[in-house]
Amino acid sequence: MKVIRIDIAKETFVVAYCGSIEFKIAKFTNDVKGIKKLISTFEHSELHYAMQSTGNYGTLLLYMLCNRGIGTTLINIKPVKHFARMIMYNIKSDQVN
Repeated sequence: MKVIRIDIAKETFVVAYCGSIEFKIAKFTNDVKGIKKLISTFEHSELHYAMQSTGNYGTLLLYMLCNRGIGTTLINIKPVKHFARMIMYNIKSDQVN
């Protein structure tokens, strides 16, 4: 099983996934049209999506993925952030604009 990470913002969400050689990213609009495009882009039988809890921004995405039976995990980022601080790990994984 491959895990696809989703970083959610108000207007868009970014999907990070492993390509044939390196990690790739894809950007989608955070609306019904963008979520349908995400769903049609990947073969979901071997995938599991992981997204951070970002208030209401990810609610529609989570609902639509779960409604289609696609494996999805909503992660509370607080424990992850505190663990990273504890082991002095200070690398930001988001793409730099």
